[in-house]
Amino acid sequence: MNPYVIGGVAVAAFSAGFMVNGWRLNAQISEIEADNSKAVAEATAKAMDESTRMQRKKDDALKQAQQAALANARSADAARAERDGLRDQLDTAASNLPGATCAAARDYGATATAILGECGAALEDLARKADGHALDARTLIQSWPTTESSK
Repeated sequence: MNPYVIGGVAVAAFSAGFMVNGWRLNAQISEIEADNSKAVAEATAKAMDESTRMQRKKDDALKQAQQAALANARSADAARAERDGLRDQLDTAASNLPGATCAAARDYGATATAILGECGAALEDLARKADGHALDARTLIQSWPTTESSK
């Protein structure tokens, strides 16, 4: 055989093998790209589900906070009305005190002292609860999980 023919056949065989290997590698690359696209789609769906869950949780927390704020406003209004009523009673009692008998004045003093003691105890209880709430809120804020990018 002619050496040029053998060389041509060798070149053709090499070229054909190179092309077939290229097709095989392209198929592997396509498979890797398809797997990657599937993984990205799954991760995106999972992230969207997590985002939706967190949004729902936030919305629920806001709704509860708004309801609590409304209840607190109602309680504050009721306390304000009660306070105003007590003020009116105190004003009336103070205006009646100069003409009261000694026994009535002593009764008024004793009653005022008892009421003041109850108010003091209620204020102490409120302060204790407020301090506990502030401590709980600070602990929650300081222990809240963060990501590296949010620091």
